[in-house]
Amino acid sequence: MRRHWPLVLVLAAFVAAAFVIPTLAPVSVNDDFLYARSVQILVHDHHVRVLPAAAMTLVFQIGWGGLFAAVFGDSLGVLRAATVTFAGLGGLAMYALCRELKVTPARSALGVAVFLFNPIGLALSYTFMTDTYLLTLVTVAVWCFVRGLRGGEPDVRWTLAGSVATSLAFLVRQPGLLVAIGVLTWLLLARQLRWDRRSVGIVARVVALPVLTAVAYYLWAGPLHGVPARSGQSTSAHAVTDAGVGGSLALSRYLVVFLVVYLGLFVLPIVVGLVASVLGMVRAIDRPRRVALLGVIAAPIALSIGAFGLVEGHQPWAPQFFGRVGVGPVDIRGGRPFVLPLKVTGALLVVAMAAALVLVLALLQRRRPAESRLGLLLAVGAWLALAVVPQSMPLRDSTYSYDRYFLPLLPLAVAGLLGAVRPVRIIAPVAWTAVALMAGFSVAATHDHLALQRATWRLAASARADGIPARDLDAGAAWDGTHLYEHDFVHGVRVKVDLRELRKLGFTDHFALSPRDGPAWWLSYYARSDTSRYVVAGDRLYGYAVVRRIEYPSWLHRDPQHLYLLRAR
Repeated sequence: MRRHWPLVLVLAAFVAAAFVIPTLAPVSVNDDFLYARSVQILVHDHHVRVLPAAAMTLVFQIGWGGLFAAVFGDSLGVLRAATVTFAGLGGLAMYALCRELKVTPARSALGVAVFLFNPIGLALSYTFMTDTYLLTLVTVAVWCFVRGLRGGEPDVRWTLAGSVATSLAFLVRQPGLLVAIGVLTWLLLARQLRWDRRSVGIVARVVALPVLTAVAYYLWAGPLHGVPARSGQSTSAHAVTDAGVGGSLALSRYLVVFLVVYLGLFVLPIVVGLVASVLGMVRAIDRPRRVALLGVIAAPIALSIGAFGLVEGHQPWAPQFFGRVGVGPVDIRGGRPFVLPLKVTGALLVVAMAAALVLVLALLQRRRPAESRLGLLLAVGAWLALAVVPQSMPLRDSTYSYDRYFLPLLPLAVAGLLGAVRPVRIIAPVAWTAVALMAGFSVAATHDHLALQRATWRLAASARADGIPARDLDAGAAWDGTHLYEHDFVHGVRVKVDLRELRKLGFTDHFALSPRDGPAWWLSYYARSDTSRYVVAGDRLYGYAVVRRIEYPSWLHRDPQHLYLLRAR
């Protein structure tokens, strides 16, 4: 306890946050109603079923949620608590990874704080989405591999442990398999493999179990489980096929800029504490590496101007769980009020790009990073970054990507930076102040998002109690999906809006019509039978009369916040 007291304080703060955030609110967020339903089927019907709209493998998450549901009940609040618990385990794995890279206990605890209180990560910790489970298992797997491949003779037990964690990561989301591919790539680049029996054993311990797990899953999901061919799990593959090489390359130029932005946002609090040391770090590298650094500086700027047209005011990021409204998706008609002004987010993105460059500068301090254990992090990170492309392909005509797709890179960026700057001075009070400010915003924003969801569901429930049928009430993506998705799927309800015709008119799949004034995207995906005669909205809508208005609590807004129950005129 005396040696690791900074970690204890960080974990205590994380636990305390769960008591001020409405953790047990009986609401779903974004797509997690699909996954919660699978847990309910497991608990009540005693078999594993992945709903067709789910794009993830999901099996491990269903089992973890089922453990909590079997003991505490299968409510949405209990499943959210299961995710928060798993996120805490990820914090412990993050600490172990940093310590394995010979980072001091105090700096390792700083890394854990950045890991746990990142706005995207914390917001997702308070859902039953798959992202937190993938994030934690990737962190565990990388830690086990880093420990098992310290040098010399690999440790069989730790390497196998990393392989098991990788397999479990795959059983949450498909990109989890890429951890093993990244480790194998590093072994090849570091010249640790030869044509001998020993190398065959190492490769088998790293990749055999994940590959067998993937094969077994797809046998179960296809011939045995009967997942439809055009289910959510095939969406990305079909999108990649439809886009072709040209479409993939066109999307990639946007994703490269997103990658720079989110890597910078992930390490920003630590970089703030490194500001006084940046010039010394630049002087410490030779001329070829300075030229490489200039190239890294020029590329994102050129891509930003070319791809996003910054002169027109576009900003190079993909906000879904962290944006101007705070945290959480804007899955309600009428939108949500902004928390961050446009100038603030613009400045934040510029600072994030600068922080990403400091991350690159830190990695350039090492003469042979590919042959060190930092090289393992770089190899795994490269593969996980590539995985963002197929995941983002269905969004190429609208938002390009989602911020949460970059989240698995968080532990790799933070641990890589802390491992690379071990001899460099970090001004601890400055770094911890930055972390505290980030944590305060993340906790308050997560509170506000769940408070809004809770108020939305309460208002929708009162409307149902007044006799309004579920098919006539649109209360946002999560509510509509929870109450109408299975009904519409079983009864074969067809989409009312032809998205192909809308594309000809200039609309996109993701935002078929304005979520403020017209039908929202989720009606075509999760609630095709919804007539929207009544709407729960964040503002008054054209063509609707106000039936009821309620106030809900918000920590980040000075003015009272309201929700509206509206009726079509």
